[in-house]
Order: sequence, then structure tokens, then C-alpha cells
Amino acid sequence: MKKSLQILGILGIFTSLSATTISLNESFTNTAKTTSYKINVSAENQSLSFNTIQNNMESILKKVKNLKEHKNLDCSGGKYSINPNVVYIDNKKETKGYISNINFTCTYDDTKSLNEFINYLNKSNINKTSIGTSNPILTEEEMLVSYRKLENQAFTFGIDYAKNLEKLFSNKTCSIKDINISKDQRYTPVLRNTLMEASALSKTSSIAKPIDDSLDVKINTNYTFLCK
Repeated sequence: MKKSLQILGILGIFTSLSATTISLNESFTNTAKTTSYKINVSAENQSLSFNTIQNNMESILKKVKNLKEHKNLDCSGGKYSINPNVVYIDNKKETKGYISNINFTCTYDDTKSLNEFINYLNKSNINKTSIGTSNPILTEEEMLVSYRKLENQAFTFGIDYAKNLEKLFSNKTCSIKDINISKDQRYTPVLRNTLMEASALSKTSSIAKPIDDSLDVKINTNYTFLCK
């Protein structure tokens, strides 16, 4: 993991007759490599038959459930509605069968299971499949580990800074009076998958993991030092 240090605030020094109080804001960042990713997948189906669309959508939900149980692909969402497909012919409003859309947000660490799902959609009776962006994510445990490391860095920095203050105020003893840590999270740029439709995908098309799979985990720290 790579760490960086950035000063976010202005050093504040307040002096009384017997003590000096110093306020300082700092940020600490770890750039972590991730092993899990999140992507949005949606499918559109049109048919003259209400039952055909309903069967197609239920088949997709069944496939998603199977992949979650056996292939470690976790897709949330899956709600759908079937509506009349309204079209305009010669400026006249007409109903031509039915249309339905279904959307998923899928979490994966192995592209094999994701590609199996996408290929299933491409080979089914779905009219259009849209694939969004793959973004790296950290698991809850990975995030906790990163924050603990950053908090240790913050405390170590505070102790060392107090020692340096004692060199500045040679006749005083300095210590950390108060420390407040707030968590922040930023995603680094990742490889963007261009939005694709099923008509543009071959039967052997596959999704690759982002080239840049790093994620910045950051904390902001407010220190109050007391020298007396």
C-alpha cells in the first residue's frame, strides 16, 4: 500500500500565560489494490405476447439465483414491470405488444461468472443488453484493515509532531490534547467499459477487469496539541 500525506488546514497557535495550544489538520491516504468489482447490467425485452416476456424475465431471475449459489456472482435488483409498447406510426399512437426492462448491480471477483451471465443474456430472447462500468470496490473487511492502518499512521504522526514542538518550545513539554478522525473514501479512475448493446456484441464477447483496480482510502485528522 502506498501512503501520502497532505496538509489540509492552517496551523493555528494560541498562547496563554502558561500554555500554548496548537491546532493542525492533516489527511492520510492509502492506495489499496482491490479484488472485487461492481457493474450494472440491464436487459430489455419486447414481444407481442405478455406471457413470453414474463417467462423471459423469470428465466433471467432464475439464472441470477443459480450464479449466486454456484458461481460467486452476486446481483442485486431484478425488479421488472411489463408495459404496453407504445409506438408512433404515421404520427398515430399505437400499441404494439409489450416491453419490459430489468436491471441488476452485480458484484464479482471472477469475470468468468459475469461473462457467463452476459453471454446467457445475449443468447436468450432478450432484444437488448446494456453493460455499464466496472468499478473496483473494497470488502468491508478490507476497508476496516485500511482504516486501522491509517489511524495508526495518524497517531504516530501526532506523537512525532509533539516531539518536534518540544524542540520549538524548548522550555515546554508538548503532548496531544485531542485528536478527531473522520473517514473519507475516493475511487481512483478506472478503465471505463463503453456502453454496449447486444446487437454490437458477438456471441464470444467478454468483459475484462479494469486495468486500474486501485482505490483510495482516506482519513482527515484534526489535532490539538498542548505545550506547557
